[in-house]
Amino acid sequence: MKRFLLAAGTAVFLLAAQMTAYAGSGAARPETAAACITKDEACSIAKSYITEGSKFQYAESRDGGYEVVYYNGDLQEYYQIAVDSQSGTISSYKSWLFQHKGSKQVVFNEDQAKQVVLDQYPEACELAVRLDYKGDLKSYLVDFTADGMRGTCEINPESGTIIGTKLQME
Repeated sequence: MKRFLLAAGTAVFLLAAQMTAYAGSGAARPETAAACITKDEACSIAKSYITEGSKFQYAESRDGGYEVVYYNGDLQEYYQIAVDSQSGTISSYKSWLFQHKGSKQVVFNEDQAKQVVLDQYPEACELAVRLDYKGDLKSYLVDFTADGMRGTCEINPESGTIIGTKLQME
């Protein structure tokens, strides 16, 4: 009986020591110690930057922050927002219309493409426009800077619709 109790006691001790070592190793990981906001907080921050009615798709930890994706079915638009886990600020933003890739027709000129961006981002400056080709489809890419960010808007050259936006916060 003493042997059984001694063996059981040793097993419990070893199990407790192993659990303590495991818990300690997880607590010391840099990504755990560095995270100041939770995934739910990142989703809430990201949601404040997108169109109302958009549905949450997913969020994952990536590059010192969280990548959060929403989709708006009415607009057929995706939103991908990177939230810094330290500061809780948006580090980048990307949106794109689903199944809108450009047009074969060019109706809008470069000045009109610039105006579309200025209507969306009135503080935009240093605008540079180029006509981009993807196979037989064309779109305008308008690069700009504005209030601590660099951005690019992709514009359908036939309708003048913004079909994609990329913003990088500085």
